[in-house]
Amino acid sequence: MDRKTEQRWDEEDAAAMALGLPRVHGWLAPEYYKDDRDTALARSARNDRIKGDASERLGLGRSIGGGSEWMDLPPEVRAAELAYQREIDGRPKVSLKSAPRDGSGQGRFRAAVLERDKQCVATGTPVGTCIFSKGQITSLIQAAHIKPHRLCEEGEYYDPDNGLAMRADVHAAFDAGLFTLNDFGEIISSRWLQDVPLSFRVLVKLTEKQRAYLAGHRRWAFDNWNRWAF
Repeated sequence: MDRKTEQRWDEEDAAAMALGLPRVHGWLAPEYYKDDRDTALARSARNDRIKGDASERLGLGRSIGGGSEWMDLPPEVRAAELAYQREIDGRPKVSLKSAPRDGSGQGRFRAAVLERDKQCVATGTPVGTCIFSKGQITSLIQAAHIKPHRLCEEGEYYDPDNGLAMRADVHAAFDAGLFTLNDFGEIISSRWLQDVPLSFRVLVKLTEKQRAYLAGHRRWAFDNWNRWAF
């Protein structure tokens, strides 16, 4: 079976699973095709978007229907992640339409987090460390959100206590749920975390609000690990 055919079958598997429809030897049961063509195309577009959202959430980048790194995941992981993405897809999201279009809300959040932490909380890399890439100087230290945008309630997204200063690679691993923190600031790593050296404990003292945000991050990360442990 070629890769394109395998990918199409994966997409149809996911769609059938979401609709509770059976499959027969890799082909969808006739019930799948009972809708008109426009409905089927809309369903396919939504499946592509959900795959892209799941791929981006796992730190694999975003492309239509998921990229090659997504396809390199075991089928069981892809199926579990698609099911979880559909679950969270229907949750209400905070509207940021009232935030200035110039991104000053994010700018204030970033400035407050970096000024407070002064270093990557997991590696000690100081704020101000930069890299030169593609003709541009880019800051290596970023302000990572503990509670992601899709789950934030009003006022939480730009709350500095919902942030920690992290090196870019550490930030990506944290957003993907590859590690999390306990109430004491100790780093809990998954077995999928590789090539990102972290300290035993974060190098800052956590506030009570940060601990509350991290409790949600732990639940989400542990749910991921349970789904991945197929």
